[in-house]
Amino acid sequence: MAAPNLTAERLREVLSYDPETGIFTRLIDRGKFKAGERAGSVSPTGYRVIGVDRALVLEHRLAWLCVYGEWPDGEIDHINRIRVDNRIENLRLAHGQNARNIVGRGASGFKGVYQFKPGQKWRARIFYDGKLRHLGSFDTPEEAHAAYCAAAIRHHGVFANAEHAALEVTEFEAKRSVAILQERVKQLEKDLKEATVHLREAINAYSQEGIAVKKSVLREALDGRRENGSAARG
Repeated sequence: MAAPNLTAERLREVLSYDPETGIFTRLIDRGKFKAGERAGSVSPTGYRVIGVDRALVLEHRLAWLCVYGEWPDGEIDHINRIRVDNRIENLRLAHGQNARNIVGRGASGFKGVYQFKPGQKWRARIFYDGKLRHLGSFDTPEEAHAAYCAAAIRHHGVFANAEHAALEVTEFEAKRSVAILQERVKQLEKDLKEATVHLREAINAYSQEGIAVKKSVLREALDGRRENGSAARG
């Protein structure tokens, strides 16, 4: 009961998943099943299953794939023991695996960051105390990643990767500082160019004014000499 070739992108093309309710909804018609209907049914084992691309898949594994962009590395456990409750916060890796290690990078390229649907805000999440913790929604994956790293550092007693997270925070802050400095340099260069233009204009204006003043003084001097010459001849 698996679909190893199924990707998160393909899954999101045919099904819509609500992580807060755990319900999958069909996005396209498929035989007797219509778009807008709830997908899946309860199997004899008590777990919900959904048929996707001719494969019958456990619904909780599809939820994991949809949210994290990758298949779970092992079995999935329902925290409240209710097998049909497939809200993402109710799902965790079973068999004593450390769930913190599965907070992958996914499509965002940043650890602890995912985007449920293209165009939506980036979400940050982290595992500790056996539960998935949502850290909020952010405009950029960098901001979401910073929130994840900060949370990992706060819970360093739980997370073996806290030092790595601290390094990621430092690296992120360094990159952000460099970006800010680069923007400031660009603005300073722009201001310098504008100031240079204004200075040249002022110098030209002053030069023109100085030339005009000198011409006026020369004219007055010449006129004065002419007047003096006329008076002397008279």
